[in-house]
Amino acid sequence: MNDVWMWPKTEINNTTVTDNNAVLTEIEQYFSALYAPYKVVYFSRARVAIMAISAVRELSRPQLTFVQPFSSHCVLSAISYQSTPTTVSLEQSTQQIIYHQWGNKTKTNQQVYQNVLIEDAVDSFILTNDKSELFPNDAPFCVISLPKILPVSVGSIVICQQDDDYQQLIKQRLIMAQDIGSFISHIDISAFKEATLQAKPTLVPVIDTGIQTLVENTSNKIQSNLLSIKMIFPELAITITDSAKRLPSNVIISTSKYKEEELYKRAPFNVIEKQRTYYNYQEQCCEKVWLLPCHCQAGW
Repeated sequence: MNDVWMWPKTEINNTTVTDNNAVLTEIEQYFSALYAPYKVVYFSRARVAIMAISAVRELSRPQLTFVQPFSSHCVLSAISYQSTPTTVSLEQSTQQIIYHQWGNKTKTNQQVYQNVLIEDAVDSFILTNDKSELFPNDAPFCVISLPKILPVSVGSIVICQQDDDYQQLIKQRLIMAQDIGSFISHIDISAFKEATLQAKPTLVPVIDTGIQTLVENTSNKIQSNLLSIKMIFPELAITITDSAKRLPSNVIISTSKYKEEELYKRAPFNVIEKQRTYYNYQEQCCEKVWLLPCHCQAGW
């Protein structure tokens, strides 16, 4: 049985990462056309994109930025670049980052979450320019991580609501770039990987087929996986037509619905990480959930 993680996995090394400006332009132009009239800025990592957004919005250390409890180290450290992350002081936070958990859209109460800075759609496969999908909480930025939705090594895109933010992010990317010499060899050293990607925010993944073909093939695979899951688990009531604009990386299932063995014995692969914490933004509380991967590397 194959092992499948909650997101696709592609190694980061000098054969999967390149400094090819043509690929950078292709990625930005493709997604800018897909999400028009909104414009897209590319960054080597989603965490680097968050750092750039924090800089252009001039966040400061005394400001609290709310993120959901149990957020990953990369999110917390990226926020810490400019401001102070908090998972408990929502009312005292200057701005908030809302995570659309495993590709499932999160709509918050704007009376409570009054200044959403980023729609954290890192693992949302969004195939529409519909504002209600890209910016459901009216944040100025939407961030998507390419390795969490496509079989690629690195990359992220920031979709900007406003042209001024787009222009400022382009400038900030130039400011962040550093001269580190023959940097591509550094990417093979584990301790230098993230430092290299931060120093060179325009590093791109190697894409043999072109970005459009890759997106289309991946979209078809995810939708096929969802159809298979629907047949295997008819009681989950998965609606493919409703999810076609926003394809998830995982199907979220309440732990009260299934026992672990009952659920995962029906999967055709071994799920590496079966359980995670889901944050309910309305109730402001956490619960444990099961995850069924449906991304492009999940062979349903």
